[in-house]
This record gives sequence, structure tokens and C-alpha cells, in this order.
Amino acid sequence: MIQFNRNKQSYAKLDIRRIASRLFIFLIIILSPYLTFSQVLDVYGRIRVSKGNTDGSEIVLYKDGTKVQTTPSGRGGRFEVKLDFGADYILSFEKNEYVTKKININTHVPDDFPKNRNNIIEFEVDLEPQTEEGAIKVYENPVGKIKYYDRVNDFDYDTDYSAKFRKQVRDEEKQIAQDIRQKEIEEEKARVEAEAKKRREEEEARRKAQEEARKAEQEKLRKQAEARALAEAKAKEDERKRAEEAKRKAEEEARKRAEEEARKKEEERKREEELRQQEAEKIRLAEEARRKAEEEARKAEEERIRKEAEARTLAEAK
Repeated sequence: MIQFNRNKQSYAKLDIRRIASRLFIFLIIILSPYLTFSQVLDVYGRIRVSKGNTDGSEIVLYKDGTKVQTTPSGRGGRFEVKLDFGADYILSFEKNEYVTKKININTHVPDDFPKNRNNIIEFEVDLEPQTEEGAIKVYENPVGKIKYYDRVNDFDYDTDYSAKFRKQVRDEEKQIAQDIRQKEIEEEKARVEAEAKKRREEEEARRKAQEEARKAEQEKLRKQAEARALAEAKAKEDERKRAEEAKRKAEEEARKRAEEEARKKEEERKREEELRQQEAEKIRLAEEARRKAEEEARKAEEERIRKEAEARTLAEAK
């Protein structure tokens, strides 16, 4: 047995140490749920590609005007980016032969903003293919801006900027459509004029040949010409009727084919929509399961820490 000789001063020091130890354990228990959050802004989202897949799509990150990283999108176009506070970021969403789109996120916040909480921004970005009319169409300015607003004490979209940008895009698309229409009109006009000229020349040549043939054979073949003319007229009429019937049948068949193709496309669209909804539901259920598991794990860890603290307290009390 080991014995200790303590005077009053020794007992006073021991009591201070016990109080300090218990206070430290109490602070660890209270603050443990918050110690896992880092002082960053988490940005989550998904890239959706029109008329294609997300293979080859990537996110280029610029911080205060300097390119800092390039990250390929994950499965299904999903992405995750962590942003430091107090900076101005551009997230550029890119894919070869698709329109590049940018999002501006300003992470400057007041000094009293709770950076240790779980700060998250989520959004989706749609990428459309380049068109011949738009050439290599790249949006020089961001399609949207996100920053901190005092009125909500959180991050939110700059709605005024978004409205102004959408109007600018609509004006540009309208001008492109007008240019395309004008080009089509001019091309159609040139085609009609060329066909009319060709028909006039062919008609003139045909008439000239007929006149020469008529004069050469006028006396010798007059009766034969008359009979032949009658036979040809009848043959032409019969041919015209057959052509009209064939045209009618062809148009009817084309209409039926178009209706069948439209029906099949609608069925395919409904099937794809159903698959998309099923996939979204799976993702939602998986996310709920993940969050539930994390919450249970967190509570279990807190319970373990609490029990360990109680055990240490009992041990020290003994």
C-alpha cells in the first residue's frame, strides 16, 4: 500500500485539478456535435446534359479571378465543391461542344456569421449543345449570382441579376432567330427564281421543238399527228390521274408513319420520365437512410463519450 501525506495546500491543489478536469470533460460533451463542421461553404449539385450524357463534363473553379482547380463531375453529373469564406468564386460548368455556363458565388459574410454550422448551397445546371447558328456560344457573364444577404442572414440568389440576364439571353436568341428566318427567306426566294427560270427555258425549248416538228410534218403526218395528239392527250390524262392517286396514297402513308412515330416517341418519353422519377425516389430514400445512419452514429458516439466521462468521473472520485 502506498500512502500519501497531504497538507491543506496539497488538498487545495487536488480540488482545483478535479474541477478543471470535470469542466474540460463537460465542454467536450457539449461541443462535440459542432466540432465536425469546418469553416467552409459546401456547394452540392448536379449537371444535367440535354441530348447527351454527363461523360466529359467538368467543373472549373476560379477564386478571386485565378483558376484553382478542375474537377470532373461524378456519377450522374453530381458534384461537390468546398469554398472558403471571404472570397469571390466562379464555378464554370463545361463540356466539349456544349454551351459553357458559369455561377458566381461571393462568400464574403459579416464577422458574426456562424461559419461553424453546416452551410450548404445546392443547385442544378443544365448544359445545352452548341448550335450551328450560335457558333461556339459561350456565356461570358455568369448565368446566376449567389451571395450573402442581411435580410435572410444566409446565402441567396441575386434575383435582379438573374432577371436581367434572362432578358439578355431572350433578346440574343430572338435576334438569332430573326437572322435565321431572313436567311431562309432569301434562300427560298433564290430557289423559286431559279426553278422559274429553268421552267421558262425548258418551256421555250419544248415549244420551239414542237413548232419545228409541226412545220416539218404538217402535210405528211397531219392526220397521224391528230390521232397521235388525241392518244397522247388521253395518255397524259390517265397518267395525271395515276400520279394524283399515287400522290394521295403516298401522303396518306406518310401521315400514318408520322402518327406512328409520334406515338412511339410519346411512349418513350413517358417511359424515360417514369425511370427518372424512380431514380429520383431511390436517391431520396438513399439520402434519408444515410442521414438517419449518420444521426444514429452521432448519438451513439455521444452516448459512448458520456459513459466514458461518467466512468472517468467515478474513477477519479474513488
